[in-house]
Amino acid sequence: MSEQWLTMAEAETLALENERVVAVACPCCYAPLLTRSVFIGGVPSVCLDYLVQGCARSRRALYVSALEGDFTMDQVSDVGIPQNAKLELFCPRCGESLPEVEECGVCHQGRMVKLDVVGEKMSVRKVCTYRGCEASHEGEFFLPIMSSTLTFSAMFGKG
Repeated sequence: MSEQWLTMAEAETLALENERVVAVACPCCYAPLLTRSVFIGGVPSVCLDYLVQGCARSRRALYVSALEGDFTMDQVSDVGIPQNAKLELFCPRCGESLPEVEECGVCHQGRMVKLDVVGEKMSVRKVCTYRGCEASHEGEFFLPIMSSTLTFSAMFGKG
């Protein structure tokens, strides 16, 4: 599938117009990761590339909701990722591996990867790469203004 990427300006505008949208960007190349190729919840989805650790296969696209608190994946992504799988996540724009920053404090099975947040809402979103984690799709937003952390449901859901 040929991706139809949102520009940085489009991603910022979408996040400002819809307070539930969390527009993310690659922390390596800073390109926005929202695509018009797959809509989830009526808005462009976040696209990442992934590999299931321990499986010898090529990278595949993963489409997840950009709406805060929504753990919806498109059907192809949901079927393609086995429960309890550990994923390696990559930027589909530059191909770099997304940086792992720490062990998940909830499941202790996966590693948290970092994504930059576009706009002025927050600066960083972290998500666990373990598919079976109860909170593995809980990301943390760091609010530099208030110096606090908010936790909410995010990316890969229990399925």
